[in-house]
Amino acid sequence: MKSDNDNECILQTLSGDVNAFSFIVRKYQSMVYTIVHKVIKTNEDSEDVAQDVFVKAYKSLGGYKFESKFSTWLYSIAYHEAISFSRKNKQFFTTIENINENELNEDIDDVDLNYSDAMIAKLKQELSLLGDDEALLLSLYYNMNNSVEEISQIMNISISNVKIKLFRTRKKLLTKLNNDDNK
Repeated sequence: MKSDNDNECILQTLSGDVNAFSFIVRKYQSMVYTIVHKVIKTNEDSEDVAQDVFVKAYKSLGGYKFESKFSTWLYSIAYHEAISFSRKNKQFFTTIENINENELNEDIDDVDLNYSDAMIAKLKQELSLLGDDEALLLSLYYNMNNSVEEISQIMNISISNVKIKLFRTRKKLLTKLNNDDNK
């Protein structure tokens, strides 16, 4: 269903139809879980936090301003709830902040990530070795097709930091894959 249907469900929910929110939960539960799990790593905790995300979203629905896509708003809640949980449980999560925009020498789209079928297994292995924020960033961009602007809102970092992180992570993957090919 389209985001128009999201808005209809939100308006129905705000009008008192609690069942309309179940559409939202069914539609986004796997993506919310994916975001949370990229940060938290354990299945049980990820499930609990994902449920908390929907409870918080439901309670905060009146604050949704329809200015961005609903998914962006929801993913932002998921990301911040996962980070909050990690911090409370003394798990460490790092982000890049205040990076000089001049450090970005190339546009992120300049890195070519065309791989042969033989490299898919190696790519999956390398992806599993990425840091939490790198894996989440790639998942938001490639798996969930969020724009750089949406990722900026979700992760609460600047657009230039999203571009820098995407560039560096893609370059890191490409370098590792090319190095492994040359062995």
